[in-house]
Amino acid sequence: MSNKHIPHPTNPDVRLERIASKLSLVEGGRQTPICVDFLGPAAAGRRTGIQRRNHPLARAVGRRQPLPDILDGTAGLGRDAFVLACLGYRVTAAERSPVLHALLEDGLARMLADPRGSALVEDRLQVVHADCLDLLEHPPPPAVVYLDPMFPERRKSARVKKEMQMFQRLLGPEDNGPALLAAARLVATDRVVVKRPVWADPLEESPNYTVEGSKVRWDVYLASGHG
Repeated sequence: MSNKHIPHPTNPDVRLERIASKLSLVEGGRQTPICVDFLGPAAAGRRTGIQRRNHPLARAVGRRQPLPDILDGTAGLGRDAFVLACLGYRVTAAERSPVLHALLEDGLARMLADPRGSALVEDRLQVVHADCLDLLEHPPPPAVVYLDPMFPERRKSARVKKEMQMFQRLLGPEDNGPALLAAARLVATDRVVVKRPVWADPLEESPNYTVEGSKVRWDVYLASGHG
């Protein structure tokens, strides 16, 4: 991505610039830049055991063959979309923020230019600049919709706290999780999966089942008539 295609954040304290070949989000020059680096050290933990049959994300989105296509409606920095693509799912990662989409697009391009990255995801991950609500209004309907709405963490690491604060500056404090879930349940042909902290109430009561992790869980809402 050339500099002329880099969007300008509306918040004057936040800017995008290229640092060591990576498009990075910087706030006032005072904090460590945020970038999407699927092959970097911070992503190593997500790549560890990526082929495990019992991976919690696979259990949440479904493992029946053929594997369903997934719309990640709240892609953010693309971490879960990347894991799902490595697990063999075809993923469309939608991000409504032009700034976060630019980071995702840059990170995906750098990963696919590296033989290690292209071997991990092949052609199974694409990123689009779009609002999930808009995508859900147009056919064809997705089999699985994956949602990770922003939520307040009780105990954040310094890195997570920094990212959340910057995202709120970019996206605003609006909690659109319930609206996204309601819209997704109207059209998803297989299921909607919502990522939540383990301590939080579900966005909507009575998910069909839940997959538990150590810090987060995935609430699964099956489509009506699901076999």
